Amino acid sequence: MTSLAALSDVAISTRARAMRNLEGHKFPHLCTTPELLEIMQEIIRSVQRVDPTTEVYKSMTLRERENLVAKRLISTNYHWTLPGRAVAISKDESLSVMINEEDHLRVQALGVGFCSDQMSRNLSKFLREISETLSFAFKKEFGYLASSLFNTGRGTRHSVMLHLVALGYDNKLPEILQALVDDGITIRGLYGEGSRPVGAYAQVSTTSASLAKFIGTCEYLIERERKARRELGHTVLEDKAKQALLFLNSSPKISLLDSFRVIGSLRWAATVGLAGYPGDVHLLDRALATINMMSIESEEHAEGKRADGLRKLLLS
Repeated sequence: MTSLAALSDVAISTRARAMRNLEGHKFPHLCTTPELLEIMQEIIRSVQRVDPTTEVYKSMTLRERENLVAKRLISTNYHWTLPGRAVAISKDESLSVMINEEDHLRVQALGVGFCSDQMSRNLSKFLREISETLSFAFKKEFGYLASSLFNTGRGTRHSVMLHLVALGYDNKLPEILQALVDDGITIRGLYGEGSRPVGAYAQVSTTSASLAKFIGTCEYLIERERKARRELGHTVLEDKAKQALLFLNSSPKISLLDSFRVIGSLRWAATVGLAGYPGDVHLLDRALATINMMSIESEEHAEGKRADGLRKLLLS
């Protein structure tokens, strides 16, 4: 991802995503296997022409899939085992391209903190570069054509992952998030579509609002969260951080939900430099991306590995 960006005390990461389909080809769900393979190779050639260092996954292990989902480089519902599927990821993981998902291309630009303007520019630049060798399906009256009518048009989605721990603590979060939903903003969990906000982590996104309106919405949420943190004060923060550290040190097993809570409390402490606790916000965010959303082992085994892994990463 890109280097440290603004407002990272509340904003964890930013993503700009676009769908595109190739002119002259059927949508993926209507294609034969030879057609899907042809589309895949055409896209890979174009992507690697733009950036020869891009890594392409035509297959992956379950562990690799877990890792890519946790880093938000692929979606949870990407059927990577089907014919003609591939993922292209830049060396610094600031850009990924899912091939033959719901559409021929799902391109994502990702950055640290709150940087929607920059991610939008990065995404647009990449799309311009690959459009030199790929022709996208576009109709003047509809915009970019998509396999889903809902996505037809601009074909872009902007999202920011926020840590709303203080708003969650005093029960203001559900009311605020519902107001945003009523205003056309989508609220999801850490892993995007199909996941729910947990542990005060929420992915705020839009496909319909203008980028300026979306940025304004995120800035509003960030300021509300900062205000809530100030109002709760250091006493509440120290209590939550102490409980989290004690739980992390003493628990032989940690569930996924508890790990969100532990990391969330310690992240809050790190943003204010609370002495005696892990002080690197981005180390805590890295922990968030490595706690096994879907373990290939039994959940009981996963909970033990999760506890050991978190202690090793955060306390060593």
